[in-house]
Amino acid sequence: MATTALFTLMEAEFQSCLVRGTSVQEEGVGVSIKPLKDETIRFYRTDCDPARDKLSMDEDELKSCDYVVLYLKVIQNNQKELLCFLELKGSEFEHAISQIENTCKYMMPFWKARIERDKQQYIVPCACICLHGSGPSLRDEVRYKKRLHPFVKSDDYIHVKHGASRGYTGLGQFLRKLYTR
Repeated sequence: MATTALFTLMEAEFQSCLVRGTSVQEEGVGVSIKPLKDETIRFYRTDCDPARDKLSMDEDELKSCDYVVLYLKVIQNNQKELLCFLELKGSEFEHAISQIENTCKYMMPFWKARIERDKQQYIVPCACICLHGSGPSLRDEVRYKKRLHPFVKSDDYIHVKHGASRGYTGLGQFLRKLYTR
């Protein structure tokens, strides 16, 4: 099992939010990742009171995304970690963006205050939104995605899946592709 800075922090601080397995479902939309031999994947529920308490998200109107997904490969001397903010939504793309945005605003300062500065460079934030139905127009989608740019490097680090089924497996492909960058 890999032990990197973010992995260690999440295991210690968010253990009560850890989801057993690598499949989750909300609002009729689900994702599933089958880990490869050299991968470590953890889903942590963030849309719950224990996570909001840890992140000091005490404002009632503040919604968080459904999960954060921690992804890393077990490779000698590896320190890179992907932290994916995951929202599963029936529709309402703009609301999904807001939920990820809110979670990023609290999660990033949380880990930056607890992880040594030289280790922070290995953490790569990204986002994934899976919608059951269709999303906004392409123009609106591009406009909404820009709201996440303070947290992720570019649109390449934001994956949107329209018409996602209960067992959508594209999240694994997205994370593996980002990992090789």
